[in-house]
Amino acid sequence: MFCPVGVNTGLIQLVGPIASTDLTGITVPRSPLTINFGPRSTPASLLGNRIEESSQNTCTYHTTKCSLVDIQIVKPVHTGYNLPGNTDTPQAELILSFSANSAPSSLSQVSGVLLCLPVYESSSASHDVYIDQIIQNDPSVATVASLQSLFYSSDQDSSQTSFGYRTCFETQDEQGNVHSNSLFVNVYPHGIHLTSSVYQSLFSMVGQSWSTYELPPALRGGDATVRNYTIDDDGNKVPTQIDPSGVIYFTPLSTCTEEFKNRFEYFTLPPKRISSSSSKISKAALGTCPTVNQYKCVPFDQLRDNQGGYVQVSDGTCLNDIIQQGKPIPSGQGSGDSSSGSASSEMSVADIEEIAGTVIAGALGLVAIIWIVSKLTNSE
Repeated sequence: MFCPVGVNTGLIQLVGPIASTDLTGITVPRSPLTINFGPRSTPASLLGNRIEESSQNTCTYHTTKCSLVDIQIVKPVHTGYNLPGNTDTPQAELILSFSANSAPSSLSQVSGVLLCLPVYESSSASHDVYIDQIIQNDPSVATVASLQSLFYSSDQDSSQTSFGYRTCFETQDEQGNVHSNSLFVNVYPHGIHLTSSVYQSLFSMVGQSWSTYELPPALRGGDATVRNYTIDDDGNKVPTQIDPSGVIYFTPLSTCTEEFKNRFEYFTLPPKRISSSSSKISKAALGTCPTVNQYKCVPFDQLRDNQGGYVQVSDGTCLNDIIQQGKPIPSGQGSGDSSSGSASSEMSVADIEEIAGTVIAGALGLVAIIWIVSKLTNSE
């Protein structure tokens, strides 16, 4: 079964400028991703154009948990992702491939996630420490950067904004049957800036040539990918080339079209992160917490989360607006969910879980604050 009509297919290359007004219509503060990258004791290693990393690095897309299965540095894949005022051209692209821990039961569920960062040769470096340490290959480095440094150069860093889109690609098994699969792709236009000396060292290490991105076997079930196809007289796709190594086709999309506005989201904050060192809270770590009489009680509101923001369903619409305006609650994954079909008047299980989870998190957050305050008070 080929990918349905009217959705993103393949890896999307944008054509045309992106204006500030274009971003306004697709802007969402936070992406539906949560990253969990463990610390490293030694720098990672580069084998060919692939970086060897631990599968313990994970990410979660909505409720789909995924594990890192591959990192490649390849020739630029996502061209045209230039934010307003940016004219830099990437020399390469770093792609982190994650595979869903559970096999998807339908096309509405993703088989994996791609995090894509363009690599620039630049006069000033940024988000480069992870790559720089690979090139230096010095095991005596006091502090080793993890994958998290690609997205956060510091705790306050919020520069890694991103575009997100859902896309569909096809595979063909040994019996010649075609299967369609869904991916969530996150592209970070600011990417990684390497100084000329670091970039040239990296380019030399990969053999003075950038390879084409190959979808890892875990994301395609070991099947070959459809690399090229034609359309027959009946309007059906016919594969003309399949690729056992996992190369998939690119699809151009104009930024001036409704498809771009409906199928893309722009996230103004980096992905949420889980720190491996934040699982335990000690009294020492709470030493600068406010005193009991400095806490402020606020009324519990089912329409707001524990940060005071309005609860949003998966397409970014505020629950409050839906109730006030009598709008139907969408059942899909939002405007970036191009493969999930049109909106329904019924609330999906995913939306119920997401809203319930946010409300419960608010209640648990309040309970946690009360518990911490009581512990501090009793221990004095």
